[in-house]
Amino acid sequence: AVGAPRKVAGNPPGPLDEIADTLKPALPCQPIEIGAVLERVQALDPPGIGARGIGECIELQLRQLDPATPGLATAVQIASAWVSKGVPFILDGSIVATDKAVDALATSGGPFMYDLSPGTHPTPGSMVFSAGLSTTADAQAYLTFLKSKGLTKVAFMNSTDGSGTDGYAQFTKQLASSTFSSTFTVVDHETFSPTAVSVTTQMAKIKAANPQALIISTNNTSVGLILKEMGNLGLHIPAYADQGAANTGGLGSVGAAGSAANGFLGGLQVDLPTSGSKEVQTWKTLADKYSGPQGTSAFSLQTFMQEMAFVDLLKRMGNDYSWKHFEKTADALQSNPISLGAL
Repeated sequence: AVGAPRKVAGNPPGPLDEIADTLKPALPCQPIEIGAVLERVQALDPPGIGARGIGECIELQLRQLDPATPGLATAVQIASAWVSKGVPFILDGSIVATDKAVDALATSGGPFMYDLSPGTHPTPGSMVFSAGLSTTADAQAYLTFLKSKGLTKVAFMNSTDGSGTDGYAQFTKQLASSTFSSTFTVVDHETFSPTAVSVTTQMAKIKAANPQALIISTNNTSVGLILKEMGNLGLHIPAYADQGAANTGGLGSVGAAGSAANGFLGGLQVDLPTSGSKEVQTWKTLADKYSGPQGTSAFSLQTFMQEMAFVDLLKRMGNDYSWKHFEKTADALQSNPISLGAL
């Protein structure tokens, strides 16, 4: 969750020639010189800084994302049409790159974006919110666990899509903290395309580096490929995947690996209703009718329950979707919580 809307200062107010005319009385600047400086500013974090409008802001953010992400352009096109129609809420998907691209459409006046991906990290004060445990907390959890086991010589492997790059970013961020900076040694870091059918080269390099543990950040369909290759190379070390990659132990993660998945560690976001509640039964009825992958996985149940909670919250907010009213409604959950069955 995030705080109250705010305006971001410092964005160029208009075309470069107009800016140059403003600066000329004080500085002998030419548009090409201002443009060169602006390009440097736009290369800084967060993606979108220095944009002269929402269109350019989206373009700058898309440059940071993997263009091969399935549905990326389509998602932005659909969401843009919704925004132009004044849709107040957009429930975003669970793919980091797509979520970030759609989130760029939000302004201080809306629409209200609710991401199902834990890897988007909304800016405090924006109209963007994310569901569940963030990948920042996930990184803290697995590093704490590895530290407690004395497994401090690690290798990291991630896909080059939004999910993988976010996982690696959170990993490096935590390594720089005082809690872990003097504990861990990263002996190797490898990347691969999310569409890769082989990771033999990368795994061979990791094995040669002789780590005590491997940390994986990718989409859940690639984990089985990695685990299987570890088995083929005889790399028998603990392998940990964050909640997005592990898919809470779903078949998409471990099924393809077979016995090579023995000893695999996965992050689990503990907010899954396991009772025979009516919500769980509704999910199971729908999931059984779905013929695609992961329909009856724990990840599917988790996503369904997050959506149910979100709908309940919207009903409680009535017609007032402002941040102030959201905060008031959220605070009221302490005495009247959303109930979706026992955990």
